[in-house]
Amino acid sequence: MSAPHSSCNGIPNTGRGIYNVWDPDLPPINPHPVCDEFDLPFLHPKWIGVNLSSLTTYDVNKTVPDALYMQSAGISNTIVAAVQNAPAGDFTIYTKPSMATVAGTTINVRLGLILSTNAAAGAGSQYTLGFTRSSNGDYLDTYPWTNFNSPGSGTASYPRQMNYLAIYRSGTNYYAGWSNDGKTWTWSSISPGFTAAYFGLFINCYAATRSDYSFEFFRYFPSSQIAPPGGIWPGPASLGNWKSTLLMP
Repeated sequence: MSAPHSSCNGIPNTGRGIYNVWDPDLPPINPHPVCDEFDLPFLHPKWIGVNLSSLTTYDVNKTVPDALYMQSAGISNTIVAAVQNAPAGDFTIYTKPSMATVAGTTINVRLGLILSTNAAAGAGSQYTLGFTRSSNGDYLDTYPWTNFNSPGSGTASYPRQMNYLAIYRSGTNYYAGWSNDGKTWTWSSISPGFTAAYFGLFINCYAATRSDYSFEFFRYFPSSQIAPPGGIWPGPASLGNWKSTLLMP
């Protein structure tokens, strides 16, 4: 058998051997304690719940295996969130969210990543990067918030497909990222207007009918492992999300 080859640099491999393939869904080899694969039957105590009582229900690794699941209806401007203390310094956080809404109804539901100065309902400043599903279709938006219940003026874009979301902080600069495959990313500068003391996951449901949300994982990487945002996910080898696949001739 020939020596291992890497097929992640865009150069085709030839012959048989072990091919290293970047898999954004694969847990890091050495995950930071902030990370969560949601493979326990409860929400880990490192998470702080904000307005979780307004949900119809939520669970971990039950309704949706290996995922944080939330179900909600008609909570209007209320943000429901699970946040953690943000470690000092630069970081990248990313997640893989999904939602299901009732067909044939008026929908306006959001889910994604949140930054905040506070971890208590009715307090602090927040900034959200989310997928939105509405009568206008699916799109990406960012919003400043106050007190987890007062949205400011948001901005929106219309990517063709979005399966992953990320936020990258470098000093006082923040970037929002989104991707279809978890490898090729689009990045845009954002301005939360504060230094994030907390970060995590959120949902927001204006729909009167029930909507279902899930987050497959929450990942954190310190800046020492991340290059500045670019078109390709920076530094996957150092993050440990590689899987080896035996390919025959």
